[in-house]
Amino acid sequence: MYFARAGRALRLRLFTDVTIVEGTIADTTLPLKCLFAGDHLFIRQMIDQTIRDVFDDRPTSVTRSRMSIPRLLGAAILRRSRDFDLCAAVLPPMYRVIMDRTCTHRVPRVVRHMIDTCGTWEQVRARFSKRVRGATNAFDVKHALAWRVSHEVADFDLFYERMFVPYIARRHGDHAYIDTRAALRARFDRGMLLLVLRNGQPIAGGLSYREDDALVMYRIGVLDGNHEYVRAHAQTALYLFHLQHAVEHGIARLNVTRTPPFLNDGLFRHKCGWGSRVELDPFHRDEVAHLYVTAEGAKAAHFFDRMPLLVHGGAGLRLLVGAARHGGAGSCPNATLQDRFRHLGVSGVLRQSSRALRLVPY
Repeated sequence: MYFARAGRALRLRLFTDVTIVEGTIADTTLPLKCLFAGDHLFIRQMIDQTIRDVFDDRPTSVTRSRMSIPRLLGAAILRRSRDFDLCAAVLPPMYRVIMDRTCTHRVPRVVRHMIDTCGTWEQVRARFSKRVRGATNAFDVKHALAWRVSHEVADFDLFYERMFVPYIARRHGDHAYIDTRAALRARFDRGMLLLVLRNGQPIAGGLSYREDDALVMYRIGVLDGNHEYVRAHAQTALYLFHLQHAVEHGIARLNVTRTPPFLNDGLFRHKCGWGSRVELDPFHRDEVAHLYVTAEGAKAAHFFDRMPLLVHGGAGLRLLVGAARHGGAGSCPNATLQDRFRHLGVSGVLRQSSRALRLVPY
């Protein structure tokens, strides 16, 4: 038994799962080979995002295998373009130092979204995107939804059993991570539930608590995971009513928790629509993925044009964007590029063109 466990531990240190995605970058004739290494949620998310955004859901091949980590690192560090054009890796901690020194970019696996709730309600609404402002005009009247705050254990039981668990299970399927009742009860005991009501009955809820100067919107759920309530704007109501609660109680910020660092990720865009700024999560600050780019300039420019993301840089986060397509975000003049992404709260913008990677003055 001891030797079996030791052998397994050694294999985990010396070998890793790899997925190779090959195809032609959408709307170009440029072939691209991407290698993703590691069995980690971030890697699965980046594979899905790459297939959708870079290959327009039509990669030529997707192959999975195991690879020696020393061989992988050798190819990455030496930038052997015959092995891949781009490699994203999450490997065991023992490789962290050498990867930090040799990678092209260090990518946070998650980023935190914070919404400023200082000022009047109209000042907070002014930071919403145009789409969200339109959707929330006279919201409670249009959709006949109301809300109440609860500290009752019976409401917590309803939230956990009928809202949170079925909602997460339906949304994430086999990849669902469901907090234990005890873990959420501990958060509830120092926080509250905000329940969304239709005809006086709860149809959705959010568990939140105070942390420093922020209200943390920690977990949400929809009654029985029923998509009918989602279509009835229950999720929009949860964001809106939490923001109203924060403003009414003089709370400085609403923490709407984490997303992957990809700007085209649906949840990332949704939270930014409410006026969120992104920052490193202090509880996950050291959790990074390493990105190696061996591709010629044109391929790299097209990749990051279609898949902009946040990377470590300077005093915090920088936006990495490609300048490839006419009219694309990365092709804007510097001033326009700065204004377009200033709301994110990043410390700078890295523009990848076919010629070079440059830091846009910020």
